[in-house]
Amino acid sequence: MADDVPFVFDRFRLDPLDARLIGPHGPVPIGNKALAVLEALLRAEGRLITKDHLFETVWDGMAITESALTSVIKELRRALGDNDKPPRFIESVYGRGYRFRAAVTREGTAAPVAEPSSEPPRACLPRPAATLVGRDDDLAAIADRLRDHGLVTIVGPGGMGKTRAALELAWRQRDRLEHGVWFVELAPLSQGPQLPEAVAKCLQIALPATDPVTALVERLRWRDCLIVIDNAEHLIADVAQLAAAVRAACPGVRLLVTSQEPLAIAGEQLWRLPPLSPDEAEALFLDRARAIDPDFGAEPAERAPVAEICARLDRLPLAIEMAAARAPMLGSAELLARLSDRFTLLTGSRGAAPRHQTLTATLAWSHDLLSPAEATLFRRLAVFTGSFSLQAAAAIAADEALAPDAVVAALAALVARSLVAVQAGDGRRRYQLLETMRAFALAKLEAAGEQAAWRRRHAAYFADLAEPILADFCGPVSDAELVRRYRVEFDNINAAIDWAYGAEGDRELGHRLVAYTTHMRTDRPGKRLLDRAISQLSPSTPATIRARLLSARLHALMRLKPSAALELADEALDALRSSSNDPEMMIDTLSSKGFAYWFTGRLAEARRVSDEIQALLPQGPLSRIGVLGLGLEACVRLGEAGPAAARPLFATMIAALRAVGAPGLAHYWEMTALSFEPDDDLDASIAAWRDLFGRVQHGVAQSHEVPCQVATELASRLARRGTPDDLDEALTIARDQFRLNAMALDYLAFLPMVCIAAKQGRAADAAMLLGHAEARRRQAGESVLTKRDFAEAHAVVSAALPADERDALLERGAGLPMHAAVDLALGAPTAPALVAA
Repeated sequence: MADDVPFVFDRFRLDPLDARLIGPHGPVPIGNKALAVLEALLRAEGRLITKDHLFETVWDGMAITESALTSVIKELRRALGDNDKPPRFIESVYGRGYRFRAAVTREGTAAPVAEPSSEPPRACLPRPAATLVGRDDDLAAIADRLRDHGLVTIVGPGGMGKTRAALELAWRQRDRLEHGVWFVELAPLSQGPQLPEAVAKCLQIALPATDPVTALVERLRWRDCLIVIDNAEHLIADVAQLAAAVRAACPGVRLLVTSQEPLAIAGEQLWRLPPLSPDEAEALFLDRARAIDPDFGAEPAERAPVAEICARLDRLPLAIEMAAARAPMLGSAELLARLSDRFTLLTGSRGAAPRHQTLTATLAWSHDLLSPAEATLFRRLAVFTGSFSLQAAAAIAADEALAPDAVVAALAALVARSLVAVQAGDGRRRYQLLETMRAFALAKLEAAGEQAAWRRRHAAYFADLAEPILADFCGPVSDAELVRRYRVEFDNINAAIDWAYGAEGDRELGHRLVAYTTHMRTDRPGKRLLDRAISQLSPSTPATIRARLLSARLHALMRLKPSAALELADEALDALRSSSNDPEMMIDTLSSKGFAYWFTGRLAEARRVSDEIQALLPQGPLSRIGVLGLGLEACVRLGEAGPAAARPLFATMIAALRAVGAPGLAHYWEMTALSFEPDDDLDASIAAWRDLFGRVQHGVAQSHEVPCQVATELASRLARRGTPDDLDEALTIARDQFRLNAMALDYLAFLPMVCIAAKQGRAADAAMLLGHAEARRRQAGESVLTKRDFAEAHAVVSAALPADERDALLERGAGLPMHAAVDLALGAPTAPALVAA
């Protein structure tokens, strides 16, 4: 019978008839209940199996505890060699049940039963601060349209509750999509070009400096996920362009957008979010008022005016919540009276007035309730983007008319009036203006003629706050502590940089902000900031700031563009010597110069620079910068005497970085050391790279590229060993890296695909991929790191093709655009146009 046909997955075979699990080394000892649970998961074909279903089918409905099921799942994972972080086979869906993730076939068939992703579902969703009241009908309708059409824009005026409705829907969808649910907040963005990076950052992916929209679309092409794009109205054209591109190329990606206006693109489904129903509005008002005073509305007289209050506020959720926050203090009757005064600002028929004017009137009324000190602080807080600390508020907003103590008291009042939200976490309190409130406060700040002065104060404060980053980076401060201290401030730091380089800004403040934060920026936007700052240096720029910026740019260039780095090196060193001559900065800058020599094969020059650095290294524990200097010495010794001479230094460096709490940099140097070890014992080499691949992680000063490079090295060695299982594993690893980092990859990532394509009989594809990688290497500059890898790839291609055909295909590959090369690497059939003479 078909139900008795054995299941096959990975290197395992489950025979339902014999009740046996066979692994790569023979029968796997496993209990009957674990076998039954495994069979149930396999039969589900990748679907979620609830705990209740397992209780019913495996235990025949017997009364057992959840711990018994958990124990069986643990036994099953041990038998399969599985892990739950992340799982290869059995995924836990919190509070619901389990799902089998690996591809499954029935013996004798070729079609997979299930092909779930190798990545576990992930999500990036802020947790709502309060329960949602009402909106059930709206949410059901939006969910239906999203399922059927894939793009829905929730449209309505500010304060209508668009964000809250989208967030609620996202939470309800979070376990239903293979690649998760992601919430992208656009409020901190001020320019359209920032949009692709904001989406990519939320999804934890990387983009190249050029054509980021196309790169992002390529990254999303295979995903099954929901992306919520919130507050799109100020970037509407850019969001429309991105949404159109995603919908055209990514059928599995659903987009839920909130905006005050439609995107106006083909395929868009609009949902105009209406005001709350009368019952919902009253329920919301009472819920929020009772959060402050649990007894509010206990008397019928107190509740009687609530319906009219809500009606006067057009049943807008934000306005209702603001009014409810005042109700316990004023009482509902007085609150209603004050609303009547406010709405005399509107024309005779409230229904004829634009809804945003109604919200503006409500905000103006709320503002009029503030004391002079509170109103002053409220408008000055508008210079903050994202969250801010009490210390920042006091330092920036205080002046002769508003003392620091008065700032604290006024901020407490604004929190109590729900004009400022409180964020708690990590033992700290931070504060944030809702975006509608911030826009209103900005208008007040501009009307008071104070915007320029307080934006300057904001930028100067965050420049001072960022100044200690380098000292902390060079000291015994862990990655985790650096993130805790500074990462939360980067929304404001970036906003200050945008202002500083704007028409009314202060470029020298911008130079300080970029220079002080460069050691916590390893992404491409950080490199673009450096270019922006360096292009605007002036004679008045302090020598220390100039030196830091040039040194940081030198470091960014040293590996991928070493020739360009050498052109900059002497200028950076001259700037440093004419300023502070700081030993750590000197080691950093000299190391970048030395590595640029080393990457271009100029070993004698690299040796001279390394000798200069060794004289500067302090006694005692090494800092992150000290490790960089010692790393140059290790690499020079490697070139002079081979891996054995460098191993002790690499070990010292890795131990020092682990001691300081910098795992990302430790993994970088572990990868570097391992890449130069001989591959005589290929099995041992693969085992070492597989171990590192399982441990590698990101760090403060280590980019997304390191995990990709480790994966590339592992895939290359698997492809070289070349068993069928090795090729399958190498192809899976390489494909995952392209899907996670498409168009942002180092050219080396194409090399394992060259070997895989050749061994699959796709010699023409292999040659074109090699041609593409070589062209990119020429653009970046030759590097000693790449010589062995390219020589091996050339040998593979040359063995498979005649010389004239090989050379023609290499030339054609050099002209491939990135997207075509990625498709070719992922196994897309060779297009006739690419191979035609």
